Amino acid sequence: MFSTRPLVKFSVRHPWIIIAAAFIITAVLVIPVTNLSIQADVETLLPEDIEEFEQNVSGTGEDETFDKLLVLVEGDELFTVDNLQLLEKTFLELDDLLPVVETASPFSNLSLEKSGARLVAVPLSPNSVAPVDEKTLQVFKNRIKNSRFAPGFVCSIDRSALAFYLIVEKTDSYVDQIKSIEEVLKPLREVLDVTITGTSPFSAETELFLTTGFPKLLVFVLITILLSYYIGFRSKRAVFLPVTLIISGTVFALGIMSLAGYQLTMVSIISPPLILTLGSSYSIHVMNAYFSASGASSRDKKDTIINSVYGVSNTILLASATTLIGLMSLMFATIPQAREFAVSTALGVFFCAVLSVTLLPAFLSLQPVPSKTKLNTLKR
Repeated sequence: MFSTRPLVKFSVRHPWIIIAAAFIITAVLVIPVTNLSIQADVETLLPEDIEEFEQNVSGTGEDETFDKLLVLVEGDELFTVDNLQLLEKTFLELDDLLPVVETASPFSNLSLEKSGARLVAVPLSPNSVAPVDEKTLQVFKNRIKNSRFAPGFVCSIDRSALAFYLIVEKTDSYVDQIKSIEEVLKPLREVLDVTITGTSPFSAETELFLTTGFPKLLVFVLITILLSYYIGFRSKRAVFLPVTLIISGTVFALGIMSLAGYQLTMVSIISPPLILTLGSSYSIHVMNAYFSASGASSRDKKDTIINSVYGVSNTILLASATTLIGLMSLMFATIPQAREFAVSTALGVFFCAVLSVTLLPAFLSLQPVPSKTKLNTLKR
């Protein structure tokens, strides 16, 4: 097996070279990390074979999809002239607001009626617009009642609710899009119950989590790790040195992820917390070995660090190797984001493992030897 002793020895004997190299690499890769973009579109999580199937069915052969928006409206006063006209007004405002490709409205949806001995196609509402008086309202209600095609599409199965659809071009900011949609729906919500669904609202919730929930999750993970280190070692160096290491490893992975063109998705968002967690375990091995050796050895401090870190290096390498093998098995996944998650997390784990036997010993060599009181506290 590859011996890490020369690497550990060099790190302890020349700590400033290792620290400077780690600092420069971290500083350089922080720039692409700040440019790491977010992909909130939920349809990108579809397996590639499903996308190919959809392209074959559509006959376009192009990787071009659109977002879907469904607006469902219900209420005791829905089938009145005023409210139906308000519904149509809202529908037209959304049509103007959004980059609409195609629409489906309960007023223009076609149904079949008998005309003598023939069946003719007619819109559910006369002239394909909302009823303008009681006469056209009654026609609309009768056609909704008798239509075999409207239920489950532009009205509910029991015909008590109406729905309209908008197929729109994809956007870069789903949260802003949904905010604009809600502004248009506000007057309608004041008189009726309105529900929106589809890929647009779903992607907006995803984007909201990625932009607001992710930083909170990352801070929570860091605080948990800091508390765990302090409770376990009762030493400031045992808190800040490993955290510096795992933050550097995470920056390395995210920087390369950004340079490779990867984006943060609902899958890859797990990578940073996972890297922090797995990377911290390698630091625990090193810190535990160092504190134990410091209390049991009277040798030179640098020799103590070299021997203690080298003693657990094989454990760290084997632990990281099994983790890498497990992660890289996701390279056979049909979802591209799963493969990106595997690569970015594997890189982070690898960097944390390398830094734990290089950067951490370099830091320790610059620190004073733990006092007897500190070692006794740790032992207890």
